Order: sequence, then structure tokens, then C-alpha cells
Amino acid sequence: MRYDLIGVIDHLGTTSGGHYIAFINMATNPENEREFDWFCFNDTQRTPLMQQQVEDNPNAYVLFYQLRTKKV
Repeated sequence: MRYDLIGVIDHLGTTSGGHYIAFINMATNPENEREFDWFCFNDTQRTPLMQQQVEDNPNAYVLFYQLRTKKV
């Protein structure tokens, strides 16, 4: 089985307080390895991201994966 990363939640701060930021893959077909459409959602701001920025993220707190339906 193969899974695709479709979302990441970051936590910035300490265990007693901080801020959460979401990285979401908005691609219409995340199974297509050539199609990535990552955005950072931070309160009222939406900022486009490069895939590498998501993969190299040292603050990843929760990761969301989707099971691929196509055979690889």
C-alpha cells in the first residue's frame, strides 16, 4: 500500500502556549506525483508553498495521509 501526504499541522511555541499553522495539499489529484498544490493557512492568510518547504519542515506536529486507490 502507498499513502500520499495531504496535510501537515505545525505547532510553534512551547507546551504551555503557541500557535498552530496548517499546510494543505489542495491538488485535485494528490496521487499524481507531478501535481502538488501546497498552501500554508495561518489565521486569515493563505500562502502558496513549494513541496520542498513542506517536506523539510522541522515543526511538523501532525501529519495527514491518504491511501492511494490506484495500483503502483
